[in-house]
Amino acid sequence: RFRIISEKARCISCNVCTAVCHQGIDVMSFAQRGIPLEDPQCVRCSACIEECPTEVLRFGAVDGAGNVVRLDSLAAIRNS
Repeated sequence: RFRIISEKARCISCNVCTAVCHQGIDVMSFAQRGIPLEDPQCVRCSACIEECPTEVLRFGAVDGAGNVVRLDSLAAIRNS
């Protein structure tokens, strides 16, 4: 399952990820807990990944138990 993965230790609680989310998801709450973003409203647009000042968020995949099995090595593409 494709998800947005966070690296909890790097989150500075700036709330930028939540502020830029087009779906109104509280992305920061997932980032602060270091758990994959599990929200059916998320369309994986990458706005939160692009704007995070500390690069906490990345695309990746989790298994059925919610364990991270792969992190995407490609950066999100900015739509400027």
